[in-house]
Amino acid sequence: MKTINLKLSLLFTAFILVLTACVKEDFDEPPAEGTDPNVEVNATIADIKAFYQPGNYVQIEEDLIFSAIVVADDRSGNFFRNLVLQDETGGIQIRFNFTDLHNNYPIGRRLFIRARDLYISDFNGTLQLGGGVERDASGNITGMDGIPLPLADKFILRGKWDQDYDINTTRVDQLTEDDINTVIRLENVQFRAGDLGETFAINTIDDEGNEIRQTINHDLTSCEGDAPIIVRTSGFADFATTQLPEGSGEVVGIYTVFGDVKQLMIREIEDVMMEDERCDATITPISSIRGQFTGSPTSVAGNSVIQGVVISDKDHLNTSERNMFIQDESGGIMVRFTGNHNFPMGAMLQIDVSGQELSQFQGLLQINNVDLLAAEVLSEGNEVEPTVLTISELQANFSDYEATLVRIHDVSITKDGDIQDFAFTTTLNDGTATIDHFTRPQATFANQTIPSDEVSLTGIVSVGGTQESRQVSIRNLDDVDGDFTEPMTILFEDFQEGVEDEPLDLPGWYNIIETGTRPWEMGGFQDNQFGTASSFQSADAANKMWLITPGFEVENGVKLEFESAQGFHVHDGLTVYISNNFDGDDPTAADWTELDARIAGPQDDRWGFVSSGTIDLSAFPGNAHIAWVYEGSAPQDETTTYRLDNVRIFTD
Repeated sequence: MKTINLKLSLLFTAFILVLTACVKEDFDEPPAEGTDPNVEVNATIADIKAFYQPGNYVQIEEDLIFSAIVVADDRSGNFFRNLVLQDETGGIQIRFNFTDLHNNYPIGRRLFIRARDLYISDFNGTLQLGGGVERDASGNITGMDGIPLPLADKFILRGKWDQDYDINTTRVDQLTEDDINTVIRLENVQFRAGDLGETFAINTIDDEGNEIRQTINHDLTSCEGDAPIIVRTSGFADFATTQLPEGSGEVVGIYTVFGDVKQLMIREIEDVMMEDERCDATITPISSIRGQFTGSPTSVAGNSVIQGVVISDKDHLNTSERNMFIQDESGGIMVRFTGNHNFPMGAMLQIDVSGQELSQFQGLLQINNVDLLAAEVLSEGNEVEPTVLTISELQANFSDYEATLVRIHDVSITKDGDIQDFAFTTTLNDGTATIDHFTRPQATFANQTIPSDEVSLTGIVSVGGTQESRQVSIRNLDDVDGDFTEPMTILFEDFQEGVEDEPLDLPGWYNIIETGTRPWEMGGFQDNQFGTASSFQSADAANKMWLITPGFEVENGVKLEFESAQGFHVHDGLTVYISNNFDGDDPTAADWTELDARIAGPQDDRWGFVSSGTIDLSAFPGNAHIAWVYEGSAPQDETTTYRLDNVRIFTD
């Protein structure tokens, strides 16, 4: 009996040992960083981005899986329903239609993305993936739809945590399309002095108890002559009410774009490390900048900031929309920006020109390709006293006065030919010498008849034309002290009255849809409104829409001017017509004649307004209407977007 008990005891002990071994094997501690799913990766982010087609929402139909690391999530609130993923080939955003993404997809986690059935498009130049497209009541695509929660596990497989990823230490002026949606580090940077004391964004309660959240852009500038960049922060970010740091240092963030505007999106407040002393540059006299030019294109010395008053007039268009003349006590110079600027005459500006190209264009010295963010408005309403001199004195010391404001008394203005207006070249003569006077045909006063008597004249000294002619140019008619009749405006429309993103509805104007469902709409950007038309993302087979002026009387000398801009040009879709028998109802029943107008095209900057030139309507006497007609088709990839502004009908 004891022997049996011993055997049972040994058997029981052996069973316990086996059981214990099994339990230990089943409950081994998993790796601290987790595990990756057992799937085969057969693509990269670069492969996925190759499906992108500008202006379209492309559904991926291939069985592709790519692996990437989350480099931005929604934990801080500065990214909403978005993740940013990065691999060794680049970065991309993924949109979702649910929140708290950071719980399952935090920064540093490796994800495996099944790309089949996802859509790829862009949001103003920043590429993104999504689960579908959003449409309005008419079926027009309005944007990217996010991946819904029930389908998240279909597309997203979760892998290891706390994975390393590259942070590219770079400069703004070295960023390319390949850097969009990746993590970058900018060193030796600081926020503008004028912004100090402000918070990253707005998150507050008004007097009525309403919560106010507003996204804010702040300019980040360089201590080393790099281009500036916008730091964009949502009012929902948990650091929205944090004050901007006063010092300099480094910032880490996600590089994105909005059209042509470069942006940096901070992920957490810890991305901002700016505890060093500020590096505010000393002001460099403009004469010192001019002295750096040696006869061929060169770069302005580092840590160069100029400060002066704008002496050119953007509103009257006698200076190209990208050009600006600025003057300080030492001299003046022309600054050419990378896009159309909005700096008014009399504004005191501080401009970081470090490392910018210093070159001549048709004989005129310029600081070329300056980023708009490099200029900061310090004040407005300043005046520059012009230097009073004779033309002979100007000619004798021309380089000293180039790009500055001068005043000449007792001047006669003459022009060869029958048309005695300011347009193009006239001759100034004060009895001591002569000099050319140049007026752009786009100037608002180009068709004004020149005065017949002697006048006193204020203008900017410049050089231009293929012959590099010395010249003076007035900025507007207030620069001429003399008697002449100003043009009479018959109709002017700057589109400042209306609701953005709604059908354009102006008193007396006609907004008529001929084909499809889209009308002309009111657009807006940076405090400016305009008419806009496009077939981009349209669900219609084709679109044709008319924007027609109120009726007006055409007599001899009546002229038309307007400005147009284009974006994402893929076809010529805008035409301007005149009719003498439109009855205000059906434009197809009227007779229309196409006008020879300059309309923005692919050769022009995206969204940069260009002048139509002055169009003489004298050949169409009687009651008339002008029509801008847009034609496009999304299925045919005819989706150029056009903008229309500053329509002016006038007579001399």
